[in-house]
Amino acid sequence: MTFINKILICIIAITLYSSCTDKDFNDQLNQAESLIDINSDSALHILDNINLKDISAESQKAKYILLSTHIKAKLGLALTDSTINITANYYKNHGNTKEQVLSLLYQSNYLINKSQLDKAMLNLLQVEDLLTKFDDYYAKGYHNLLLGAIYAYYYDFKNASVAYTHAYTHFKRLENGLLFQTLTKLLYNF
Repeated sequence: MTFINKILICIIAITLYSSCTDKDFNDQLNQAESLIDINSDSALHILDNINLKDISAESQKAKYILLSTHIKAKLGLALTDSTINITANYYKNHGNTKEQVLSLLYQSNYLINKSQLDKAMLNLLQVEDLLTKFDDYYAKGYHNLLLGAIYAYYYDFKNASVAYTHAYTHFKRLENGLLFQTLTKLLYNF
């Protein structure tokens, strides 16, 4: 076997291995996504068994981070991981409206936790525009919850109250009795 043949065999083997690995990641991501509303703990466990460094495709990294962040938000865990910036940057030009909205909302939450309120408000303005194309009570409620947090930070309690009331109205429409759980967990972070 010549040296070039050995190199070609190595390249083919690496390509086959990475394509199998990508398929495995996709299967795990899809499985976690299907469990988010049914059993968030199990979905998070699936994602915790994936090492972000092993994911090569940018789209898979973005999806992994978005799903992980979405589950943590639903479980009421603090969003302090800067990797959400990778997802928000990716979904600016890719993905569907839901992915764009959620990535901007979670990035806004991260920015609020880091006291970068101006950047968070810019994201929330983009979200407001996107929400005209995407009707989701969770996203609308989360959007108003974040607005309320920013208003409250600036001692604008009148607008904070209005935003929190809108958040309550949207969360109230969630199915499966998630209203109390969602509000309690989300408000705990603020």
